[in-house]
Amino acid sequence: MLKMISEASAGFLKRKNIISGEKWNIYVYGFEVIYSTLICFSSILALGWLGRRMLQTLIFLLYFTLIRIFAGGYHAKTYGGCFLATNAAYLLECLLAGVTAPYRGVQWCILLLSVIYIWSKAPVKNSHRELSEEKRLKNRRKARIGLIACIISMLVFQTAGWAAFMPEIASTMAVVAGMIRITFMI
Repeated sequence: MLKMISEASAGFLKRKNIISGEKWNIYVYGFEVIYSTLICFSSILALGWLGRRMLQTLIFLLYFTLIRIFAGGYHAKTYGGCFLATNAAYLLECLLAGVTAPYRGVQWCILLLSVIYIWSKAPVKNSHRELSEEKRLKNRRKARIGLIACIISMLVFQTAGWAAFMPEIASTMAVVAGMIRITFMI
């Protein structure tokens, strides 16, 4: 289904002479990535809305995306597998955030251990996309900047009295660390 919609989208651009035939496969792949990401994020947002945790869900998506783009982690072989893995990661984050909500010290321990692990492993090699040494170093630097931003966010949230968001950041980093760990187990 995703392939059909992506081919139809690329076909529309081809009929309008926006793309040439040589770039067909690139555009089909690009549409597949865009649509699968939109479907996955929409599903997570719907789960957040149903669970009455929209702000927490937005925090999850922000930090999850920020770190995963540059740090990497588990990549499913299919878009359906990616959908399931990402939604499962979100549900696991919800569970972990709920369990750790009353324990600020536990949240800090989870965050710091996750940051240290991600810091040491990122970026994770992806068999679907090889990185040049320059790009790998750039991704490592950006992942580390994102990790520092996570720690600063936790400090700001704690200082500002927005403790309700702290479990989201800590548990999101734990989930990302777990997805990175899975890549080394497979």
